[in-house]
Amino acid sequence: MRVLIAIDGSDCSKRAIDSMASMEFGEGDEFRVVSVLDLFEYVPSYYYDESDTLREVKKVLDEASSRLKELFPEASRMTTILKGFIKQSLLEICDQWKPDLIVMGSHGRKGFKKLILGSISNSILLSSPYPVLIVKEKNLTNEGHNKVLIAIDDSYHSKMALERVLNTNWSKEIQFHVVSVAASISDLYCFDIVSESALEQFREVRKQLESEVQQVIDAAREKLVSRFGADRVTAELLCGSLPDEILKVSRNLPAGLIVVGSHGKNFMDRLIIGSVSYAIASQADCSVAVEKVCQPTEALEELEGEARAEKGKAIVP
Repeated sequence: MRVLIAIDGSDCSKRAIDSMASMEFGEGDEFRVVSVLDLFEYVPSYYYDESDTLREVKKVLDEASSRLKELFPEASRMTTILKGFIKQSLLEICDQWKPDLIVMGSHGRKGFKKLILGSISNSILLSSPYPVLIVKEKNLTNEGHNKVLIAIDDSYHSKMALERVLNTNWSKEIQFHVVSVAASISDLYCFDIVSESALEQFREVRKQLESEVQQVIDAAREKLVSRFGADRVTAELLCGSLPDEILKVSRNLPAGLIVVGSHGKNFMDRLIIGSVSYAIASQADCSVAVEKVCQPTEALEELEGEARAEKGKAIVP
């Protein structure tokens, strides 16, 4: 597995390195720790000694590499210093190296402060075609936050997120909670006044929807139990708004990591429709991993069509 970790010497970057302790890496796994000399930061400066800055950055990278060696002595490590604008530089090295996972720390800015200062981690999340793990202050290495919350539906992207969890070597103390969300009855219609007969029809639709969602949960739970054991896996069907319910459960567990799939909407789609994965990554108190699927849209549509056909056969009397 190839893991690219972007750091800047801040406390949140150190958390990103330390958070790797919740997983197990060994021979054949590769870490690449990168840091960027941000051109934008130094453009307005009257004085800038690049050699001093390079020494400082190299020290930060060496410390990160040493920590990874301490955690995973058999895994390979390399460090890279980039020069340029942070987002562009990170996207370029990802395209060259093609990591299986990008790991970044989050400064935890919210609301207006985030709007003013921007967020590199969220920017990479939106722009990169590769899976992204945003490490926050609350993560799997914190005491009492050893649960991975896996939010799924019947999409191909969601199945790939589950596969990511199944194929990761987690520490023995990590537990898993799989959830999916069924719409409430009020979400199925758009009128304030609905006849009793119409409500009854909506209840039947809701009942069928809940049955289908439960099938998705049961299938995912069965895979997780087979991989990690029944004592480490729980499951739950939620009702309501998708991001709101997932965030609520993550706080109640409490979770150290939320895993979701991204449908890879482009900017205009996201602007108009919104993005559940982005909403969760922005608002969650804990770390969030967003699985990306680097496949042509046509292939994804075909795979999702096959999944819907199989589900349809399963519910036909």
